[in-house]
Amino acid sequence: MPSDFRTPPNIPVLLEVLHRHQVRFVVFGSGGAVAWGAKLTPGDLDVCPALHEDNLRRLAAVLQEVGARPRLIPNWNTREEVERWRPEPLTEAQLDHLFETRFGDLDVVPRPYGPSGADDRFDFAALDARATTISALGIPVRVAGLEDLVASKMSRRRPKDIAALPELERVLALARAAAESDA
Repeated sequence: MPSDFRTPPNIPVLLEVLHRHQVRFVVFGSGGAVAWGAKLTPGDLDVCPALHEDNLRRLAAVLQEVGARPRLIPNWNTREEVERWRPEPLTEAQLDHLFETRFGDLDVVPRPYGPSGADDRFDFAALDARATTISALGIPVRVAGLEDLVASKMSRRRPKDIAALPELERVLALARAAAESDA
């Protein structure tokens, strides 16, 4: 299997469907970095949803609308699990997947890695508290704070994240300089 087996997302379409269904979420990962001005190419759209039942129900409706199926990933899931998958029951575990959709890959991550990796994960409330709202094609979108986003990506130490580090540091330096000039 190639090192990047994902289908790049149609981010505007996925954001529009999430917005239309009133799903509460924070964008992070490369998609979040791009929203901050990074010159990266996301392989998927990473979202961290609020985990209350009404929000999970709306998220399940989105997944059905976009034809979502968990992506088959060797040593992670089986073809039988992928074929059996349904968005219910409305639990964190049931919705925590990298999904293939008609609009590219959507990664629903209820608890993204924090600065120390798997041992101190973020959740929606933590990310949302430091997130900023941007307008993407007229849609308000919550995007993880840049420092949270960088910490999450770097805690995994994957080759693709390490390769993105110079660009993330460039954007982080620009954001810090802008904040200092506003002070």
